[in-house]
Amino acid sequence: VIWEAQPLTTLATCFECVLDDVIAEQCIKGFIDSARIAAYFGQPETVNTVVRLLCSYFQPDLSTRSQLVLYAIVKATTLYGSCFKEVWVSVIDFVFRLHALGLLPDSMDQFDDFVDTEGKPLRSTCESMRQIRPVVADAAPRKKEEQGS
Repeated sequence: VIWEAQPLTTLATCFECVLDDVIAEQCIKGFIDSARIAAYFGQPETVNTVVRLLCSYFQPDLSTRSQLVLYAIVKATTLYGSCFKEVWVSVIDFVFRLHALGLLPDSMDQFDDFVDTEGKPLRSTCESMRQIRPVVADAAPRKKEEQGS
């Protein structure tokens, strides 16, 4: 019954058109409540739609609206991430935009999980591969040397 009234369309139109930040905050609360209701009733498509809409509203200007959207995206991702399907693309794009603005905390921006038992960073696989000589390259010169002798 709730979805027949199309609350997401109403909230989106209101959020886009209103100039008052207090009303914009109420719209954001409406988006979060919609995601909560959809998750409760097992409608992951609606949760995905809410998060996709919120991600599309984030702008890199750090205005009050962008901060409200940032809060809503983080809250929805934290609470309803298990309902996500194709919306992860929008969330990852959102995280990339935060990274570009330098807004990610160090814990999300640095990889400290690739360490050995003593806490030292592990060598990259690429570095290890450079030190291994290819078997094919070693075998070819030996055959030429054997033929010349």
